[in-house]
Amino acid sequence: MEEKKSLPRVLILDDDPLYLRVWEKVFRGIADCHYCLTNDPYAAMALLQSQPTDLVISDVVMPEEIGYNIATLARKHQPGAAVVLTTGYDCQLSRFNLQDPHFHILYKPYRNISDVQRLILHLLNRDGVFADLSEDSVSDNPDYPDVKEWRL
Repeated sequence: MEEKKSLPRVLILDDDPLYLRVWEKVFRGIADCHYCLTNDPYAAMALLQSQPTDLVISDVVMPEEIGYNIATLARKHQPGAAVVLTTGYDCQLSRFNLQDPHFHILYKPYRNISDVQRLILHLLNRDGVFADLSEDSVSDNPDYPDVKEWRL
């Protein structure tokens, strides 16, 4: 008997209702995954500690929390999860005391929902092949080479 593979689980945290609606649109176009949208960082942290998560997407700047702390918590409780931090600001990561950062930064505003969906699918499939995304849309962070910065 063939074992049924469970669907990937995605947690999306953003304090901006507009971007939560954008993320809902992104994930409506992605079949075969479970996703949870929230604007509450404490609810997101509780979910990270209590249930399996394959991908965490979090805004960086929020009134009650910063996305880097969410990324750190995700790495601690969900070490296999991919992490995408979103922001409308330039990220000067050297200003933060980041320990072992392995995440993607996706800059707002998003220009092409299809490209964002392709990025998400690559991360969920863990294939690491981003050849179908524009070469101009990604760069390495000069301070942290493991961090990929995306403008989609």
